Amino acid sequence: MAMIAAWVLFAVNVVAWVVFPPPPLDAGDQRAPDAIQRDLRLAIATTAAEVDGWRALNSSRLPPTLEAAGMSERAFEYSVVDSVTFDLAGSDGGVRLSYRSSTPLVDFLTAGAAVRP
Repeated sequence: MAMIAAWVLFAVNVVAWVVFPPPPLDAGDQRAPDAIQRDLRLAIATTAAEVDGWRALNSSRLPPTLEAAGMSERAFEYSVVDSVTFDLAGSDGGVRLSYRSSTPLVDFLTAGAAVRP
């Protein structure tokens, strides 16, 4: 009897799930543009630091791609300018930022210091 009740309960739940699906969890990006810029600036700086770390371990050579440096999940544009300089760019929520490695990371991060939620 308990087994039949369990199957009936299961069937009712499946039908209810199909007829009345739960609301989507993703209501879009609710961050303010300032927060988006701050988060993007931090993500680009972190990626730039990882590229610098890869360079330190590989005879001062820049990786040809982010994937070659083990950062395949990053959705940034990366380009080698010359033997010591690289560019990173990315966008999120309509905000686009770019970074050139000749700029100290501290300066890049503090450029957005006025951008606080």
